[in-house]
Amino acid sequence: MMDGRPSAAVGWDAKERAADPRVYHVKGIGWCEQEGWWRWDERHHRIFDPRVVEDQRMLNKAPADALDEAIVVGVVERTRNLVGFWRELYRVCKHGAKVTVVGPYWSCTDALADPTRVRGLSEQMFAYLTAFGRAELAAEPNEDGLALDLLKDVDFDPVRFVRVTGPEWEARSDEAKSWGLIHSLNVCRRLEVGLVAHKPAREAPIAAPLERPKPPEPPKP
Repeated sequence: MMDGRPSAAVGWDAKERAADPRVYHVKGIGWCEQEGWWRWDERHHRIFDPRVVEDQRMLNKAPADALDEAIVVGVVERTRNLVGFWRELYRVCKHGAKVTVVGPYWSCTDALADPTRVRGLSEQMFAYLTAFGRAELAAEPNEDGLALDLLKDVDFDPVRFVRVTGPEWEARSDEAKSWGLIHSLNVCRRLEVGLVAHKPAREAPIAAPLERPKPPEPPKP
């Protein structure tokens, strides 16, 4: 709990790997008041709280607009349904929710050394999550438009990119690091991205008109 607001951290629980490598966890409070883990289930396109299950066969979902803050760790590089994850994460975030995504950088050999990982993180992938970025990508001649269409309802504003360099590069100049990012591997080990969920204001539903009470019937003679 931060400043009295609900928060959640989306992360990978190693204990679940043997049971089902397609299930991920969201650690934190979220929309509950008790700390615990939430899960990302890519088979059913849902983020849910496993503690709120009356029937294990029910596919409950976390409610929409539930989170003020989320920290995503170990999910983006592992899920094979990344589009579904972004859509579901956007659904459960409130307008203005802060999301921090952490994962191995695409040019780091650690990104794919772990057999449970299917990708590394890059700055370019987050352009698909914002309306402005999608407009620029649509003008690219090699863009086929599939991801743009699937993510058209998602709008996260990237506000921070932090490259965490390896120990052998930390003391080098920014110019050397920039050269190394282009020509070498393992210069940047991890990427940390800050996102802010942007949701258009929803109009208040129009209330149904009140029915006039019927006049009392006259007494029977």
